[in-house]
Amino acid sequence: MLVIVAGLIYIERLGRRHQRYSSNQRSRPVQPQRLTGWRAAVVVTLGWIPVVLGFVVPASYLINESVKYWHLTGSVSQQLFQSAVNTFSLALVATLVTIVAGIVVAWAARRTSLRSQDTRYTRVVVGVASMGYAVPGTVLGIGLLSSFVFVDGFLNRITHLWGAPDRLILMGSAAALVIAYSMRFLAIATGGVQAGLSRIPPSLEQASRLLGESPSRTLWRVHLPLLRPAVAASALLVFVDAMKELPATLLLRPMNFDTLATWLYAEAARGTYEEGSIAALIIVLVGLVPVIFLARTQLKSHY
Repeated sequence: MLVIVAGLIYIERLGRRHQRYSSNQRSRPVQPQRLTGWRAAVVVTLGWIPVVLGFVVPASYLINESVKYWHLTGSVSQQLFQSAVNTFSLALVATLVTIVAGIVVAWAARRTSLRSQDTRYTRVVVGVASMGYAVPGTVLGIGLLSSFVFVDGFLNRITHLWGAPDRLILMGSAAALVIAYSMRFLAIATGGVQAGLSRIPPSLEQASRLLGESPSRTLWRVHLPLLRPAVAASALLVFVDAMKELPATLLLRPMNFDTLATWLYAEAARGTYEEGSIAALIIVLVGLVPVIFLARTQLKSHY
């Protein structure tokens, strides 16, 4: 599976190796064409079919089951509330770590490409950093298990010097999940930041360096303000993906630690869909945020 993933990433990079962006060309805004009569009816119907089948019907079922559960119990389970807190806090920390790592990788790739004509090494590094998103969460979780156990053993040997007992330092905390999420979704952050950097002309960076700014100050004062839309979009996508990640969470989570995804999986496995519907509905509602944000961003760029 890893060989296939590496081959697909290489083909994707090879296919857009000559892609460039020019800041001198003025884009033409999209001119909407107003439809009337049967043409308008056909277009509206075709547009609503995937929305109804992919969102309205499932969301209606979840709302119905959630109402049934609320009438049955009259309150939300404390364990479900704790799972929601675990999910949001874990996804937030993983998003921050992943975005910072993505900025570092994308910035290093840009700096290398501007200073050297040979960028093969940079492309290889970026490709390796992007492999995690194409690898299934189960494969990533199994691959990280032995690595985390080795790290815990090494840390325990150090803590033995102070007489501390053996314990799962990494595997017994949420740090293992943060590392797994960051590796899994680094491609989203790196790709988004790279797309934003490719639209910033090198002349801005050159002007900043001529004025005496260091590379890190140039990144902070010039590039990051221009990268805010790209970073925000990438952060939303990483947050939502981290919130609903299931296989890696099941393999690497600490004892007695549940997220909304694992809670939903456990309830669905037992057939108690009423109790799992609230967790599923929360995941769906939070997943709507990046969709609305990206749709509004695209509309603003077109009109």
